[in-house]
Amino acid sequence: MIKFGCYKDIYEWEARGFEPIGISRTQPRNIAIMSYKPLVPESWNVVNEAKRGNWEPFKAQLAKLDPQAAVKELNQYGDVVLLCWEYDESKCHRGLVRKWIEAVLK
Repeated sequence: MIKFGCYKDIYEWEARGFEPIGISRTQPRNIAIMSYKPLVPESWNVVNEAKRGNWEPFKAQLAKLDPQAAVKELNQYGDVVLLCWEYDESKCHRGLVRKWIEAVLK
């Protein structure tokens, strides 16, 4: 199972049995978790463009990936939660990742 969340809820996700995996360029200093590099924005430029509302650079990054392969790889870790900083995923690349992965899982 693949879920989506923000770092502020990491301990709640772990208590529910989910393996936390970061998909952001940085992570909180007080945690040590795996990062899934293919879903991390490939540059700060991609992050900055997204903050301005331009999601095209990150969509282009996703277009280079095989979503079925990503889901298969993530499923090797059991139940996972993909984490980043933003609480509101409508302002974050996590929302795009969710749609991208959910299209495979249908």
